[in-house]
Amino acid sequence: MRLTLRRRQALTGLLFISIWVVGIAVFLFLPLIRNIIWSFTDAAMDTNLDHPTFIGAANYVEAFVIDAEFVPLLLETLRNLFIDAPVILIFSLAVALLAEQKLPGQGFFRAVFFLPVVIGSAAIVGRLFQLQGNNLTLLQGQQTQDFLRLYLGENLPAFMNFLNRIVFVLWRSGVQIMIFIAGLKSIDPALYEAAQMDGASAWTRFWKVTLPMLFPVLSINVVYTIIDSFTDYFNGVMNYIRDITFGSQLRFGYPSALGNIYFIVIFIIVVVVFRVLNSRTFYGGER
Repeated sequence: MRLTLRRRQALTGLLFISIWVVGIAVFLFLPLIRNIIWSFTDAAMDTNLDHPTFIGAANYVEAFVIDAEFVPLLLETLRNLFIDAPVILIFSLAVALLAEQKLPGQGFFRAVFFLPVVIGSAAIVGRLFQLQGNNLTLLQGQQTQDFLRLYLGENLPAFMNFLNRIVFVLWRSGVQIMIFIAGLKSIDPALYEAAQMDGASAWTRFWKVTLPMLFPVLSINVVYTIIDSFTDYFNGVMNYIRDITFGSQLRFGYPSALGNIYFIVIFIIVVVVFRVLNSRTFYGGER
């Protein structure tokens, strides 16, 4: 049977995506289905994992009514998100604007801020924090801390934790910086020339040209930052679910329910944020 060019192209495309489809089915959909099933059972290491006992929504009730740690950890994660995300986005945009300036060593400057993304695997980051790699060396001197204690008093530990957290937050901005740089390169220089001819200052050009044209990229960065924050190595909810699953309890049904609740919360936040940003986003070519 002779195939037309269109059918041959379609078969070639299916051949290329077949490995991806199989991988998604085996490593995503099957575990997801099993996770949903286990969340309604008492699956644990000391039970029959192939035929666990169905207990209905008991695991979900336990998460909100019985478990005294899950809800506070979830609220703390949400609070950290609303604090960290704006800092990461503002810092990333500022660095991207600086990286776009025609200065010597521009490539090295970009590499320095992207380097933590390359080396920042979960194992490496965990080891660095075990070695107190998150502490600011500048503020570890005794005289420096005595000077700060003179002015801050009992607020010194909170201030030190705030600075250490800022360092860690800024460390997670490498991907966002690269995305913002790509967005800045896509802006038509003619827009800046027209604004400059109309007498717009650099500050006005940023608010009237740069920021509106970056809104599609900003939407991507906001969604990425939210998901990255919820799946971070130091996320309290993730660590709590991991401890219940592989710690002393070795339960699988209850952590599956916690994971589903966590996923629903993330999904709702991402959808709301994306819809709000998308309604205010201008895409090139639109009237």
